[in-house]
Amino acid sequence: MTRRVLRRLAESGPCGRALALAERLDSSRACILRVLTYHRVDEAGSFARQLEYLTLRYHMVSIPRVLAAIDGGPRLPPRAVLLTFDDAYRSFAEVAWPILARHGFPAALFVPTAYPDGRETRFWWDRLEQAFARTACRTALATPVGTLALGTAAERARAHALVKRHVKDLEHARTLALTDELCAALGVAPEEHEVLGWDELRALARQGVTLGAHTRTHPRLDRIPRAQARAELLGSVSDLEREVPGQPRVLAYPDGRFDDELVALVRAAGVELAFTTRRGTNDLERSDRLRLRRIHVDACDSVDVLRAKLVLSAARLESATRLLDPPSSDERRTERANRREHRRSQIVLRALDAALTARLRPDAQPLERLRRATSPRTAHYERVGQVLRLALDTAPVLAQGLERALLDSARLPLRARRIELAGFGSGATVFRLEREGAAAPALALKIYRRTLGRAPAHLALSARRYRERYRRLCASFGESVLPAEFLVVHAPLRSVPAVACIQPWLGGRLHDLLGLEDRALLDLLRAHPGLEEQFAAFARRALAWHARGTFPDLLGAANLLVAEERGRAHLWLIDYGIFEPSDSPASDEARLAIATLASRLESLLERIENVVVPG
Repeated sequence: MTRRVLRRLAESGPCGRALALAERLDSSRACILRVLTYHRVDEAGSFARQLEYLTLRYHMVSIPRVLAAIDGGPRLPPRAVLLTFDDAYRSFAEVAWPILARHGFPAALFVPTAYPDGRETRFWWDRLEQAFARTACRTALATPVGTLALGTAAERARAHALVKRHVKDLEHARTLALTDELCAALGVAPEEHEVLGWDELRALARQGVTLGAHTRTHPRLDRIPRAQARAELLGSVSDLEREVPGQPRVLAYPDGRFDDELVALVRAAGVELAFTTRRGTNDLERSDRLRLRRIHVDACDSVDVLRAKLVLSAARLESATRLLDPPSSDERRTERANRREHRRSQIVLRALDAALTARLRPDAQPLERLRRATSPRTAHYERVGQVLRLALDTAPVLAQGLERALLDSARLPLRARRIELAGFGSGATVFRLEREGAAAPALALKIYRRTLGRAPAHLALSARRYRERYRRLCASFGESVLPAEFLVVHAPLRSVPAVACIQPWLGGRLHDLLGLEDRALLDLLRAHPGLEEQFAAFARRALAWHARGTFPDLLGAANLLVAEERGRAHLWLIDYGIFEPSDSPASDEARLAIATLASRLESLLERIENVVVPG
């Protein structure tokens, strides 16, 4: 459907009323993701109006937020939208990003990696558009689709559309050669490309833009030899990792062209998300993460057209969408496997973990436990834990039997003389491991419950993301980050595969530093040589992160500890979460908590630097 027809329908009275009704009926399930695709953004006005409309009805999310949701972390907000921009045009930095940043919206930018700082000319489709628009030729032009008139602007626009439609379906080498011939015949010389340079891309990444691969030279992958397609895809991923380390491995297929063999290739390369140009929404509990659908939007579309595109791609119309563009048999198998894996992890394995940790829940009256267990706002994990704790309160002897039934440490990657359930937090269950040999120090084993029972490839990607966050924290907070290793293990919970973190077990006296009142906190710091300076350095770096819109996870209880042992004390960050500007699970509440904590750090730092005696 052309934009003109869609605009006419969207702006008509009956259609407008139908769209309003469809919007009200649209699904608000937390696992549904819409992905919008943009290319150029040359005109700020229409794009700004689109974002204003999106602000009113939808919630913008980022690539890291989507990855966390797929991993079983915080669910997406209702009507979640991811904004993606293909080809890394300079207009993204000059026009689109300032408007996105003003709204606080995240974005993903897909880069054809041979172009930044390269000597390539413009993309072939831009060259054709430019040639037909700028040519001084007014005589008919012989083309592969016939002799076409060029006398008027309308005739030149029609000629361009016909030629482009023909050229894009040729073998890629022929596409490039024919573009050269046509541009020469039209008397328009090639110009330098409009793709951002690496320094500009690195600057955008520092501001929160996610950079993804878009092959190296942007060929249609179904129009080049398979070996070349492999080199284009893998080379693009490698280029990005070399030039902008730390970005998630994501890509967009050029022109949306892919097949099962290419999907298998990028899966083997550890790509975490891949985007097509197939229209539709994505159910994150089922969709193949390497065949995600998108909705194409022109930056110059009116709000009515954007609204129509979003409604026509609604989750409730998914059956019709898949009928028009059906998934392959390989994709259907992946979808079924994803759904089984998600249900087993969410409903069965997390419930078993909740049963294992039930006895560790704080004391409460039976009626209070019953209220928590039956409240519709209680999470499944917490509900199971409360019900089991009620049973254990009635028959304490059940606790030992439950642990014996659920614990199995035989397949851990290190020998443990003794394993003890030590605690649990919002995302992990913690065990204390005593190793064989009297001199071997004890270890803490954290099992990230969101990863319990996931597929091997899924676990490998999750472990990579944990390592990357840890690397970022170490680079900024150095000696204050508790050493850790992240690996895939058979968890003590029935030997179910999961991602784990292994840390030294902190002995001696432990203080939840940020849980203390300011006076007690400063007294503790000043009681130990060097501890005040260590905290001040940590606070400065945390505030520098906050100024960039990021923050280490200091919100959880005891995430920042002071460990006292043998007369010495050390400051340790023991949690490796990072809050990104748009990725906090609940947002307003979490952002307020971060802002409050940053203000407190600033006040404490000022008191330390000015040597003000508390009180």
